[in-house]
Amino acid sequence: MKKIKYLLALCLILAFVGAFVACGNNSNVADTSMVENTQRGGSAADDAGNAGKDIIDGAGNAGKDVIDGAGDAGKDVIDKAGDAGKDVIDGVKDAVDDAGNAVKKSVDGGNNN
Repeated sequence: MKKIKYLLALCLILAFVGAFVACGNNSNVADTSMVENTQRGGSAADDAGNAGKDIIDGAGNAGKDVIDGAGDAGKDVIDKAGDAGKDVIDGVKDAVDDAGNAVKKSVDGGNNN
């Protein structure tokens, strides 16, 4: 309990000394608090506006990236489907040719001239 009393007394003394030292009057200095507050307010508003713009730009870029990625993926699917279709057609054509050759060979009696 004594430590708390000493700590409280020390805090009060420091507060009193701080208030006494801080209460000086310098009449040669112009009051610029309104200018500083205006500048800070403008800067804060600019910072907030820039942050909002950055968020919007980032969201727009992310959306564009998603759309571009989806378009590329769709193009790849279409290209691969087209290639697969060509492969199926080529395979069917080869099978028909092979079947035709086999029939011709059997009709010719093994002589494929």
